Amino acid sequence: MSGQTVDSKATDWYIGMKRLRRSDDLAIEEKFGCRIGNAALLATGQRQWGIEMEERLVLERVAFGLVLKDYREVRRVSQSKLAVRAGFDHSYVSRLESGARTPTRDAVAQLADALELDGVNHDKLLVAAGYLPREVSSLLAEEPEITDVLNLLQNLDVPEPYRASMRQVLRSLADQARLVLNDAKVPSAGVAA
Repeated sequence: MSGQTVDSKATDWYIGMKRLRRSDDLAIEEKFGCRIGNAALLATGQRQWGIEMEERLVLERVAFGLVLKDYREVRRVSQSKLAVRAGFDHSYVSRLESGARTPTRDAVAQLADALELDGVNHDKLLVAAGYLPREVSSLLAEEPEITDVLNLLQNLDVPEPYRASMRQVLRSLADQARLVLNDAKVPSAGVAA
């Protein structure tokens, strides 16, 4: 695969988008002499949510394009050759890789087949496109402990009371993690001098 990872390329793009938004906020502050207040933020909340969703979709398309390109380049297949193998027009593959188009689940499957991807990589391509994988456990390939827990929870030979206890422990861990995340998001109140 190329030198920079897909995650770092997508992160760099996202940071650039954040900087653009921050520069817009500074322009508003400079023009009107104040920051956008909470009331204005509430009023523009829906617009903001729409912008964030659009950014997220663009980010997902770009990430998918980078993953697809990496798989194609590792296999030393040109865009034209991949398009022919998958039954698409060359321009469609080009637009997918550039992030200009969003693939359907069927299109992702055709591309994975054309690239002769194994099951895990096929699922990674599906996830990169924003779809659920065919096998959930393939998402956990890099987390063997979670895969073990998932297998135990699905194993009917493990007594139900034990599986219920495992689920409770997992819920508690998730709750604790959410609390930590929420604490990190809440700015600490400073004491006025």
